[in-house]
Amino acid sequence: MRWCRPCRAPATTSRPTSRWSRPSSPSYTIFRHSGIRLDDTHISLDGRTRLHVDITNTGERDGTEVVQLYVTDDLATVSPPRIRLRGVAKRRVAAGERVTATFPVTAARDLPLFDERLRTVVERGTFTLSVGSASDRLHQRISLTVS
Repeated sequence: MRWCRPCRAPATTSRPTSRWSRPSSPSYTIFRHSGIRLDDTHISLDGRTRLHVDITNTGERDGTEVVQLYVTDDLATVSPPRIRLRGVAKRRVAAGERVTATFPVTAARDLPLFDERLRTVVERGTFTLSVGSASDRLHQRISLTVS
């Protein structure tokens, strides 16, 4: 058995999992995410838009769904995290019904990264906005262009 030197714990060779990979509580119904859309697919460096996603309860019981918004910079000049959590919406959905979750997306707040001088900057380019119930269950994706 190999040991990790800094913490004196057994080293693992298994694939790491996401910190937010599981929902916080079990659900007794099934939710489906669909119809992702943006008010504007192109924004300026100081622009803003809103992302909408439909949540449908396809199960037989009422339930509460927590939808998470993640952002990925498709081509950054530095190496930001691959995926960043940028929003959470909790919605109560009756059995068989559909509701819409809306996330405000602001370039200055949701799309910045640290450049080589550790300044916060927003770069021009495309970003992928993903929504789902957890970071390993992203059901819908859409592109946003910053110019």
